[in-house]
Amino acid sequence: MIKITNLTKTFKLKKALNNFNLEVGQQEVVGILGPNGSGKSTLMRIAAGLIPVSKGSLTIDDLQPGSESKANVSYLSEVNAIPHGDTVIDVMEFYSLFFEDFNKEQFLLSLESLKLDKEMKTKVRKLSKGMQQKLRLALTMARNAKIYLLDEPLGGIDPLAREEILDTLIDSMNEDSTMIITTHLVSEIEHIITRVVYINEGQVLGDYECEKLRMDEGVSIEEKYKEVFKNV
Repeated sequence: MIKITNLTKTFKLKKALNNFNLEVGQQEVVGILGPNGSGKSTLMRIAAGLIPVSKGSLTIDDLQPGSESKANVSYLSEVNAIPHGDTVIDVMEFYSLFFEDFNKEQFLLSLESLKLDKEMKTKVRKLSKGMQQKLRLALTMARNAKIYLLDEPLGGIDPLAREEILDTLIDSMNEDSTMIITTHLVSEIEHIITRVVYINEGQVLGDYECEKLRMDEGVSIEEKYKEVFKNV
């Protein structure tokens, strides 16, 4: 579904991604973990078709990131671009018009799960930062996409609400879809990801099936994270 081959992305003299290789298949939930500045967000922006590669390639169902691939990708960025003067219902209607695959019923169910269903007439700017992030997540997951790219989805979310958020993500994900999550909150996503990829300085340091890690090595993804990055 996603094939990344010798991908390099350079900003001026800095390589954000350096000969990066990865393949992600259908129905995987992949956590891409690494410290700040490791290249996680750059990778997501390329996959979302927002910035070009410098060298190498990234394809989605054999397509280069662009208008065709974007139709199959639902992307949550780190940046909150929702118009703050609009109400929640205004934003819903905009998404419904802009994205053919937007499912209003799923969006409303997600709002209810996230305890935002009473805020439909509230302007976005009056929502707390955490509530705005929940809204953005509900909008992203309400699309019937093949691929969900979630860049730091737990940013600004109260620790007590994170598990609720993650459960909502999985419940609203299409059965045949793929999800890629980047985060620095390693332990929080342990129970939802099927595979973990550790990256640093734009390169893959380790790629593991989560269940295999637990069964063969007897470690959690957080313990493996500490092991992988111990001497980095």
